[in-house]
Amino acid sequence: DDDDNEDDNEDDDDNDEEKESDEKTPESKRKSQIKESWTALFNRKPFNLIFDFNDSQDDEDAVNLEDSEEDEINYRRLLKEEQEHEREHTEQLIKQTSEEEAVKTETTTETPKQPSSKPVVKKKSKEEAHLAQKQFEKLLLNLPSFVPDYSKVKNPECQKQGEVFQRQLRGQRIWALQMMDANAKIPSGLMRGNTNQLGDFDLCTKISQKIKISESNNMKMKGKYCLANIDVVAAADQLKLPVHLIQGRNFIRSTINDPNHFFPRYSTINWGLCLPSACTYHDADQILDSLLLLIVAATFLATMNDYLDSPIFSSILTGKSNNDEDVKKRDESKQVEVKNGFANQILKCFSVKRNLTYLLTASDDDIKCLHGLKALSIVLLIISLKLIPMGRVPYSNRNKLTEFFNSPFSVFIRTSFLYEDVFFLISGLLTTFSILKIISCDKKSLWFRKVLMRVLRLVLPLIVVLLFYAFVWEHLGTGPQWSAVVDKNADLCKSNMWKNFLFIQNFYNIEDMCATHTYHLAVDMQLMILSPFLIFFIYKHPSFGLGLYGILHALSAAARFSSTVDNRLSVVVFHGMKLSQLYRTFNITFSVALHRLTPYLSGISLGILIKEYGRVKLPFGVAISGWISTLCGFIWCFYTPSNLSHKDYQYDPTTAAQYSAMSPMIWSISIAWIIFACYSDASWKLNDILSSRPMIFLSRISYSLYLVVFLVFFYFSGSHKSSEEFYISSYIDRLELFIVFTAAICFTLCVDLPFKNITKLLFDCEHHEKEPTSANQESSEVDFESPFADDEDDFVFRRTKLKHEDNSKINTNGEHLNGSIENETEEEKPRKSSKFENNMNARRWKWEILDE
Repeated sequence: DDDDNEDDNEDDDDNDEEKESDEKTPESKRKSQIKESWTALFNRKPFNLIFDFNDSQDDEDAVNLEDSEEDEINYRRLLKEEQEHEREHTEQLIKQTSEEEAVKTETTTETPKQPSSKPVVKKKSKEEAHLAQKQFEKLLLNLPSFVPDYSKVKNPECQKQGEVFQRQLRGQRIWALQMMDANAKIPSGLMRGNTNQLGDFDLCTKISQKIKISESNNMKMKGKYCLANIDVVAAADQLKLPVHLIQGRNFIRSTINDPNHFFPRYSTINWGLCLPSACTYHDADQILDSLLLLIVAATFLATMNDYLDSPIFSSILTGKSNNDEDVKKRDESKQVEVKNGFANQILKCFSVKRNLTYLLTASDDDIKCLHGLKALSIVLLIISLKLIPMGRVPYSNRNKLTEFFNSPFSVFIRTSFLYEDVFFLISGLLTTFSILKIISCDKKSLWFRKVLMRVLRLVLPLIVVLLFYAFVWEHLGTGPQWSAVVDKNADLCKSNMWKNFLFIQNFYNIEDMCATHTYHLAVDMQLMILSPFLIFFIYKHPSFGLGLYGILHALSAAARFSSTVDNRLSVVVFHGMKLSQLYRTFNITFSVALHRLTPYLSGISLGILIKEYGRVKLPFGVAISGWISTLCGFIWCFYTPSNLSHKDYQYDPTTAAQYSAMSPMIWSISIAWIIFACYSDASWKLNDILSSRPMIFLSRISYSLYLVVFLVFFYFSGSHKSSEEFYISSYIDRLELFIVFTAAICFTLCVDLPFKNITKLLFDCEHHEKEPTSANQESSEVDFESPFADDEDDFVFRRTKLKHEDNSKINTNGEHLNGSIENETEEEKPRKSSKFENNMNARRWKWEILDE
């Protein structure tokens, strides 16, 4: 500004004109400041990214790699001279323009000739024609993009290919322009959170060009895509707010040191780079480290040839054709099978028609509302877990996503642990039914049979899913985040899936867990193994058992409270929560059996209550009081943490600990009342809604939904290749949900139900005497399975006692003891009843249903 003022004072001799120029000084200062700011921005070193161009364009492919250092020095010198020349030329034009305006103000009728005006115009047009190539280079220099500087790379192969790329870019070769264009660029909307720029993954990985280095030396150039994770740190106080907006208002604060295979690093920036195939992620780290004063970590996702071939699909097609031929041969041969043979029974377990009929058939359970509770809980749990993959989508308005999660209604998404507690409560209830039956029968050996049945029931479908995780999933697609999401989880399953098979994965950190969400199965299995001791004491020694029951309740609540205070945990996701804090919460609270004991104990107490009192007709006042208390409990569970969604929320460990200790207890009591009221016919129309066919259908596929949901979520996250706008409707992706439910139904029909039928068939002592029934026609014996994997047989419980009689088959109401016999035709009843009676006489025990 001072230099401009001095020039004006030397050129203008008239005092009036000096006054006029002084009056225009604020406007000229403002324009000058803007101009100098942009000039300084484009001339900074971080934007001078492309070096070492070859001035010769005679040969398209020949490149002299030995003179690269000298060319770089010369180019730097020429570039500096050019910038100085352009600056002088701009100042000269400004000066001449001001002189022309001054002359026009002096003369009203005649305009004096300006000898220098025509040469200036000619020179300008000549420079534009002559500087076309230089303007192209200047565009590359000033383009806000990470164009790599390969002189900083220590890898000789990467540096050599980088030099070839720079020379080919100098010659405007199409493949080099594509490689540069595939890099991420600084977009508009940074303050709206539009910082995750993935570049063009497909364009980069499809680049393949043969370069002629010399007469006898050719080089094959291929594109390799790299995704860099960048943490931005504000060095000055005035930059903290812009950085906060750039990071999407820090809904979840993360760093590149946090694991990325399950929970997304929300505030970490993802930036796509396209490099020559000879470069590694170490080279990408060196390139970015030379450009940014930031913490940088880079990870390669894929090269061009990694996902071109799909042998898995061809093998599936081949297997299908071979299977069709085998079926045809079997049909043609018409081999005679034994009608009731064991092999035939195994084959019937895989009957899609029978299994589909079972899924669509209404239930005859005593506690039908369990179906509805399971269905609602699994749907709400899936909606809550959708938050995890959404954090990976490169929305151009991530601040809008943060505002959506800051709304009070987002509390239903943030409290996903409550929906898991419903399954723990149902599991405790069903386990109690089975254990009480075993105690009444005085058949202690049945306990080990039950445990083994349950292990096989859960682990067989789990094996199929985990093998798919480890060896198939990673070959089904590709994308910018495929390596960080899919490949990382596949590698974890290859090395750690054995822990899931033994149900001990929750003993290890969630960062090293295969299929992270399956920690619930491990916790449930461990609680089931320990529950018989407590139930036995309550049933045989009520005083001691109830005292132990209270101590365990208090111990579980105290453990949650102390762990939350000591480790600064939070069971509810709040605004600004650190990702490391979220991982600590999962490792210390969510995946620990003692901390999840409260809903399981509530299920045990509810099972004992139903066993002792059965269907009780509740007085109207008691029913109303119970429903009002339940409604108040639900309101407390959701209203108390609603302030955690505010963007100005300040974490308080004491408040978080109180909610962590009390919410599972209040929530479990409220759910237990719903079950008891529905069982006692005090729920009015609610029981009909919870036991409707859609609810039963969702309940029967809940285990499959639980297993496959993240396979679909992470597939879409890893293959997402471009930015998009966030809308509220974006939270429910119809295509994604359609694939999730379709995959769950297919998995249930082809894997889950067949393995369930086989498990029951293997443990059926009478499978040589009778034909195995379908899943909805089996014995009414209660199997305490995972709440995700139950069928209506698990919900049947009637008050019974052991009687050593041989002639009682039907209760006082004429109801058959075996639920499957009731569903048979009149012609089949006598034969089935006789066989049933003989079997009971052989065992010398049977159940008698007591009518209260």
